[in-house]
Amino acid sequence: MIDRHARDAMSEAVQSFMDQRIGSDKFDDTLNQITSTTQDGSVRAVKDALWSFYSDTEDHKIRLTKQGWDLLNRLRLALASDVEAEWYRTGRRWNIYRTIFALCLAGFGVVALCAGFGMLFVLYWVLAGFVTCTLVWVQLRNERKAWSPSFPTFPFPSISAILSVRRQVPNFARARYPKSMASKAKLHGYLNEIRLLIWLPFWVLMAPLALLLLALPIRRQEMRLKMPGDTA
Repeated sequence: MIDRHARDAMSEAVQSFMDQRIGSDKFDDTLNQITSTTQDGSVRAVKDALWSFYSDTEDHKIRLTKQGWDLLNRLRLALASDVEAEWYRTGRRWNIYRTIFALCLAGFGVVALCAGFGMLFVLYWVLAGFVTCTLVWVQLRNERKAWSPSFPTFPFPSISAILSVRRQVPNFARARYPKSMASKAKLHGYLNEIRLLIWLPFWVLMAPLALLLLALPIRRQEMRLKMPGDTA
């Protein structure tokens, strides 16, 4: 079901956020209001994709890298067209990081059996917290690098798909990336690194629980656009 009114309203909300006419709180409220009044699955899918572009814990203006900015333009293009968007599950995945997390978690039991719950156990607990924090940071960086080859066209499957949809929406205009935005995005990246360090005591304190959650194989979801001519 294509709800043109809802798609246009969401595109306008994204444009307002990109133009810095509204902050993240107003942006979030607007997205929730739009999705609550439509049955268009594509609008809901795009709303979920937009969640990672702002914080819902603080009110702030947009602060994105050029890559993130271009992705917002592509999401606006998808909304301006009649293509269908959906999230689909790719199944549970296991990787080397989860193996290490599981081994570190098992280490609590080994240390407790061999040395009891004394000083050695406490030292291992602290060490496991540092290892957990470091591995989470490395894993996030590596996942971003692994995704980068498909990022220039996401959520479209290819450049040709983007051009095909672009021809169907001749009135669509891309928003240009402000020169001042790059410095804001870089500063935001530094602040995120600092926040990770601030959370280090929490990682240490909650190391066993964190390791248990991180060791579980996760069910990933990916966004997909159904292009004209795709089979069901």
